[in-house]
Amino acid sequence: MQDTFMEDSKRHLIVTQGDITLISMPEGALVNPSNTGLILNSGGNSDNTVSNAIARRGGPFMQQTLHMTRSGLRNNRLEPGRAVDTEAGQLPVKRLIHVSIVGAKKINARLVSNAILNAYDLADELELKELAFPAIGLQMGGITLEEFMEIFWRITAEELPRLKHVRQVYLCLFSGEEYEAGSAYAEQHVDELPESIDLEISESGFARGIFG
Repeated sequence: MQDTFMEDSKRHLIVTQGDITLISMPEGALVNPSNTGLILNSGGNSDNTVSNAIARRGGPFMQQTLHMTRSGLRNNRLEPGRAVDTEAGQLPVKRLIHVSIVGAKKINARLVSNAILNAYDLADELELKELAFPAIGLQMGGITLEEFMEIFWRITAEELPRLKHVRQVYLCLFSGEEYEAGSAYAEQHVDELPESIDLEISESGFARGIFG
C-alpha cells in the first residue's frame, strides 16, 4: 500500500456522501470541526454531526483524550481556526485533526479558510497520506455550503499539489442535499483543479481512489 502511494505522483480528490467516521484510513486522519474547548457532542448544529459520531464511535476514553490535549494548549483552549491532532480511539483512522470553529465570535470565510489550511499543514507535518474533510462552518448562521465549496476548492487546488505526504483527500458530505449540491459544484469546477489532481465523485459507499 505504501509503495502504491510512492509510485503515484497524482493527487486524488474524492467527493462522497455518508458518515465520515466510517472511512477507513490507516495512514490518514479525519477532520473534526470542533470548539475552543474540544468538547464532543456539544450541540445539534450541522458541524456537530461529526463530533457526535466521534463521541459515539471513538470509544469511552475519547473525551478524556481531548481534555488532556486541551490542558497542554495555551490558555487551555484551541484558538479559532487552529488545528490540533489527537489519537483516534476506536475509529478506523490513524489520527484525528480537530479544527476550532464553534466558539469563535463570528464564523466567516477567513475562519474556515484558516481551519482548512491548518488541517492540511498539520496532516503533512504528521506525514499522513490521506485526509477526510466534512463541510465546515455551516452552523450558527455561518457560511453557506456554496461558500464552503468555493473556499475548499480553491485551497485544495493550491495546497494539495505542494504537500509532500498527503496524496488523497475526501470531501465527505453528510446529507443527500449537501452531496447533491457539493457534487454539482465539483462537476462544474473540475477545470479549476490542476492536472496533478484527479477528481472522483462517488455517491454510494466510499471509493478507494489510489487503493482501487
